[in-house]
Amino acid sequence: MLPKKISCLVCCYSISDHYDLLLERALNSIANNSILPTEVILVLNACHDRTINIANKFYDSFINYNIITKAMKNGLANAKNFGLKFCTGDYVCY
Repeated sequence: MLPKKISCLVCCYSISDHYDLLLERALNSIANNSILPTEVILVLNACHDRTINIANKFYDSFINYNIITKAMKNGLANAKNFGLKFCTGDYVCY
């Protein structure tokens, strides 16, 4: 039996000065997890701060990271639904 594929969906926002530190910690946690997802989808939801730089750093470092850019900020549910269109795993985690 083939192992199940896991997609990890991360919605990124430009909220505060400290959000970029939290995002980097979250992405490091995903990268260092014992159960690695098949893919990590980063949805940049109208980001304009260091969030873009952090996302690009992980995209350049890991082959299973993908960046999806969303121009308008329409809320978390909308960003998740948008990102789900790009997930290819059998299971999705947020």
